[in-house]
Amino acid sequence: MSEENKFDLKEIQDNENKILTNVICNQNLFVKNSEEKLSLIFQELNSLSLVTSHEVEVLEKAHAFILSTYTSVPMYRTYIEKCIGVLTNARFPTPDAKYWQCKKEAEVQFYELVKEVCNHKKILIDMKELIYKKEKIKEYLKKKEAFSNNQENYFNSSEKLHEKDEFLLKCEIEKIDVALMELNLLLKKTEKDIKYRIAEIEDWLEISEEWKTESKYSTESYTPHQLESVIGWLNYQIEEAKIKNDKEALNVLTDQMDTLKSLLKRKFEQITQQTKK
Repeated sequence: MSEENKFDLKEIQDNENKILTNVICNQNLFVKNSEEKLSLIFQELNSLSLVTSHEVEVLEKAHAFILSTYTSVPMYRTYIEKCIGVLTNARFPTPDAKYWQCKKEAEVQFYELVKEVCNHKKILIDMKELIYKKEKIKEYLKKKEAFSNNQENYFNSSEKLHEKDEFLLKCEIEKIDVALMELNLLLKKTEKDIKYRIAEIEDWLEISEEWKTESKYSTESYTPHQLESVIGWLNYQIEEAKIKNDKEALNVLTDQMDTLKSLLKRKFEQITQQTKK
């Protein structure tokens, strides 16, 4: 065995470290852009027996339109939908009620934003893991080819070549490529999700500022505004139940209103007694 062809464990370990470093430091290299992904999809469609060339051509002509949806189509409610679909006068009858609902909505969106950021990081980790696995398989196949060509045996003595089927390993690489394509799509969807979660928070902040100027009660404490808001909401619901002749709903709402009145009466009596002392 010549000196230059001797098995060098350190060299192999250094090579493995280079692969891992390349995957970690250049993770964006395997995040394919949308144009590349569409091209791959068109290739796949052309190979399907049921899909005609005309249908693929139609899709190719529409590719710019499809790509534009990624940045132009909102994922969640628009500004106007928030104002008329969420902050309805029936459910939130006062400016204070609307203001506080804006804060609640913003809180939910922030939690979802953090979850999506975490999902984004998990996807990148999954992609790095797959890329590393793919590079390791390719490295093994390269060494196996060198061995089969009667070149120096670069394999560690603990490795058993006959237990690793070359065809199955190549299939594994193809599966990894498909998995990476799926993860790329999921990654782009997650990026859009993050972008529009931020837009949601921005909208709720802007809407809250509008209602804040009309608020009568504290914007730092939730409780003070509730009485007026609840009374307004119950009155609206009671009128709606009367119009619809919904006796069951009317009984429930009337009971809630009577309970509220008795609660207020008891509180008033307590305050009166304390004042007399």
